[in-house]
Amino acid sequence: MEKNKETFDDLKECYSKKNSGRELVKDRLVKNLPALRQKVGVTQEGLALKLEVSRQTLSNIEAKRSRISWVMVIALIAMFEKQLGVDLLVAILGIDYGNID
Repeated sequence: MEKNKETFDDLKECYSKKNSGRELVKDRLVKNLPALRQKVGVTQEGLALKLEVSRQTLSNIEAKRSRISWVMVIALIAMFEKQLGVDLLVAILGIDYGNID
């Protein structure tokens, strides 16, 4: 029941802010970025090196002081998918891809 409430709250937030699906994925990725980094055993500095950005840039994104670009979202998803698998990544991000046409 709690998961359904969280999903409903996410959808409500998406529509109330008029976020696109992309924005919802961005928000969820940023929200879960520290946990994803920990799960794959990489520091902010290590991830920043892989993404070719500064550690401060990554820190600002995680702290929501800077917006993440869609290009970086794609790079992070590709990297985490390779290390975690698509099913686990989708579950962590809370994306329901079963209803995609």
